[in-house]
Amino acid sequence: MTTPRLSELPLWERHEARVLHILRDALELLRARRPAGGEPELNRELFFCILEANRLNHDEDNDFWFEYAPAYEARNPPTPGTEDSASERKIPDLYWGYLDHEEPDPRRSSRNFVVECKRLGRPSGAGWVFNVHYADDGIRRFVDPEWRYGKDVGSGAMVGYIESMVSDMILTEVNAAATRYGVLPISRNGTPTPPLHELAHVFDRTFEITPFRLVHLWIEVPV
Repeated sequence: MTTPRLSELPLWERHEARVLHILRDALELLRARRPAGGEPELNRELFFCILEANRLNHDEDNDFWFEYAPAYEARNPPTPGTEDSASERKIPDLYWGYLDHEEPDPRRSSRNFVVECKRLGRPSGAGWVFNVHYADDGIRRFVDPEWRYGKDVGSGAMVGYIESMVSDMILTEVNAAATRYGVLPISRNGTPTPPLHELAHVFDRTFEITPFRLVHLWIEVPV
């Protein structure tokens, strides 16, 4: 069986494929830049690497590029069902959107692929780990109705900046912390290979769309 062309995929699957392709390329560029600093600095440099990756894909004359940049640290867009809710005041790290012209109600036509970014590992000399924070302030936001990241779509992503520890130990700690939110364990997709690790899981949530697929892209960042 041949793999369908990007143009032949349904709208959301096509959008997701583009976003993940650009993210993978951007994370490889980020590693090569050897960025310094905390999460805000890493996210800022990732944004620039996304712009570079998008230009490279455009120059290679393939379908994996956008005419616009992702929204950076912008509020969740309003929807008819979230008026006066806390979720409209929440700020994902990045999201790529488009308008679904096949949606009968234009007020519900906004579709956004949300990306949340967190550090992974154990800070030097610290008794706490980034991995619990990754679950509590990352994965949870795609499950908790107060945040509703990825509302009205079937998938989203998290970026993990691996600064210490091996990925298997990180995965064990992230999964242990994430069980508090009733999500199934993250499993490895098998590709790509280190320094970029790709993982995913599918879980239920109390708001649309459910079930939801969350992709995890973990990059080993030199420190």
